[in-house]
Amino acid sequence: MLVNHVGAVRNTLKMHEGGYDLAEALLTDVDKQWTALVKFVDAFYIKLTNRCNFPAERAWKLIGRCISAFFHEMLLFRTEVSLLEDLTHPTDKAAMVGCVLQCHRVANEFVSLDFESHPAIVQEISLFIITEQVDPDDIAKLTSKISSVSSDTTKLVTRLEKLEEDYKDLKRKHDALDNLLTQHKHAYKNYKKTRK
Repeated sequence: MLVNHVGAVRNTLKMHEGGYDLAEALLTDVDKQWTALVKFVDAFYIKLTNRCNFPAERAWKLIGRCISAFFHEMLLFRTEVSLLEDLTHPTDKAAMVGCVLQCHRVANEFVSLDFESHPAIVQEISLFIITEQVDPDDIAKLTSKISSVSSDTTKLVTRLEKLEEDYKDLKRKHDALDNLLTQHKHAYKNYKKTRK
């Protein structure tokens, strides 16, 4: 489809008119940018599904967000010329050429960073992982485990408190027995002394 579109634009160009070389260079650039974008999509999909074990649905969702980020980076420039009505007027022509050059600059930044390293793509990947990659079922399982551990911890604390009370009681009894034993020893010594 892109080949047909670029071919149709090329057919409207006249070789010796002003701007021909620029238009030809930009059309060649579009072809390179599109090819790089398609390679990124293919390679990124394979990386997500094979290496990162993403399900296909989630992989396509992230790739869609990355492609959206690519076009969003050009939005400001495209918005400025979107309402131009008379592209034959020199000012409007200049604005459109400026927009096209800016969009090519942005697209070439993505290409030069292999897309995946571009800050807009890195941001989308980060946001996706934070908002989408955590499985709600895993969160529910973790919440259930936390509740179970919380309940077990409460039981253990109650048991520990009971053991501490038992320990204090046993210590009190031990101290009392120890005291009695000491008294018994003194009494026995006194008894022995009196028997001599």
